[in-house]
Amino acid sequence: MLSFLRERYSTTSQLRELLKELRKSAPGKYIPCRIHPNDSTHRLQLHSRAEFRLRCGERTCHNGLAAGEALQWFAKLALDGRLDLGRLGFGTTSENETLNPSQSKFRIPPIRQLLQISAHPLLYRTQWVPGDGNCMFTAFSIALGRKGVTAKVARTEAVKYARENRDFFSPFVADYKGGFAGWIKDMAKQGIYGNHPILQALCKVYDVRLQVLKQTHTGLEWMEVGDGSISMELFLFNEHYENLVSGAEVG
Repeated sequence: MLSFLRERYSTTSQLRELLKELRKSAPGKYIPCRIHPNDSTHRLQLHSRAEFRLRCGERTCHNGLAAGEALQWFAKLALDGRLDLGRLGFGTTSENETLNPSQSKFRIPPIRQLLQISAHPLLYRTQWVPGDGNCMFTAFSIALGRKGVTAKVARTEAVKYARENRDFFSPFVADYKGGFAGWIKDMAKQGIYGNHPILQALCKVYDVRLQVLKQTHTGLEWMEVGDGSISMELFLFNEHYENLVSGAEVG
């Protein structure tokens, strides 16, 4: 995501246009402050006419970001699902790719054990992934269908990859408690919910291009993670991952 933004937006005018487009996709139509991202009174605003620079509009904060820092922050917000880069051309897929999930590598359960989530196209989600904090890794390993790759193994390999690529992941977890070290320590623990950066690491490790169908209070939306050669799909609702099944696969 960060490389995508850096390649496309470098001049002041391009960055200003980027900010304008990102605000359209952001909840509340504003970009949150890096220091207080969950406080709606802390909103980033343009702070310079000569160069691209942002500053929090809350007078008790005024945290500033230069162009490079702003792009890192935008990428992190996108990884966290708080900004949509799809409208900018990132991770775009054709309608057929989006509406026709790949053939599942796991045994399809009886229809009575599935929940229908979409009529056009007909899609179902499973109900077999425990809500134990490992759901991302469990659902991912089931969808992957590779012998020996359990949820525990997938978590371990993703953490190893992230640790070996610290320079890439550090900007995305800068505000995590304890920074990169704290994030890596938590992600290595069983029962700790996996966030978007570690999902990106999973996709890198297993060469996966993942489509996540996310259910929100406004409806269903697709999110793409990774650019690997293996296509997979998952379902996400209230921070819980399940596997996704197309109507054509249900007997």
